[in-house]
Amino acid sequence: MTAVEPVELLSGQTPATDVGMIFPRWRAQASGAWEDVNQEWAELTGQCLDEARQWGWLDCLHADDRENLRTAFAKGAGEGAGRSLKILGRVLDRVEGRYRWMEFRAVPRQTGGWFGAALDVDQFVTALNHLEVQRNEQRHQARNLLATIRAIFRRVLATSDGLDAVQSRFEDRLDAIARLQLVLSGGEAASPTLADLMAAEGAAIEGVAAGRLSYDGPAISLPRRTYEIVAMALHELLTNALKHGALGQPGGSVRVFWVHAKRTLVVNWREYCPQGLAEPAPSRRGYGRELIERALPYDLGADIFYEFDKSGLSCRMTIPIGADDD
Repeated sequence: MTAVEPVELLSGQTPATDVGMIFPRWRAQASGAWEDVNQEWAELTGQCLDEARQWGWLDCLHADDRENLRTAFAKGAGEGAGRSLKILGRVLDRVEGRYRWMEFRAVPRQTGGWFGAALDVDQFVTALNHLEVQRNEQRHQARNLLATIRAIFRRVLATSDGLDAVQSRFEDRLDAIARLQLVLSGGEAASPTLADLMAAEGAAIEGVAAGRLSYDGPAISLPRRTYEIVAMALHELLTNALKHGALGQPGGSVRVFWVHAKRTLVVNWREYCPQGLAEPAPSRRGYGRELIERALPYDLGADIFYEFDKSGLSCRMTIPIGADDD
């Protein structure tokens, strides 16, 4: 590249670019030490010209980015002589009180050293970082979902008699996962709550146990992994209530209620069986009970109370979560 002196950047207004506005303009020695900088640097950082000269301008950069800038200029003056530079760095915005992503662009000067400008690319870089976080989270969620489906299938296979039972029970659990994912897909603007979950489950059994499932509690949104595990636990309780418990007999009902206080969520499940239970304590521990009594304590640090009496099943899940909403 032929060395140029872009003097047109020294005066007048520089046009907007596709990623931001050109802000400070500066001259520097070959090493990267500044010789001069315009007033926009002072307006952005609060640092005057005398403070910015030499390597003083690095004081306005994030500590993690300073060495990157020094190294880039050193390479540009050595093995990369004659080439332009583009380096990202975070500059402290004195007005907003935060670091702003800037792209430092420099071209060689005919008289030696550099002429450069700093472009505001904060929104662009922040958006890219956000997309990367979302991609990583989606990969993590996909791995968790596949692991959950695999575990469900293995457990259903081990506890079912015949392929017809495997198909029925596995499809039922896949339907539960599908409903869960549909609720979770609301995104941050509509964070799913336990009431959303219970409404989805209630709609799924409306034709079987219409009006016999009631629920109430504060509108609390949970971390995604916590929500997923609690959702599967509640679905298992509902499935068992339909097949063996209160919702499987005339007049039976289920009440679910939850409270949130002192960084703890307590979810209560209570079945009412007017005819009582023929077998108060089932002899075989099924997948649902294993999920509740093992997975919740292991994954969430939850404390579980699970007990049958003559009226039906009582289950209480005490789960540590974040600070109170209030």
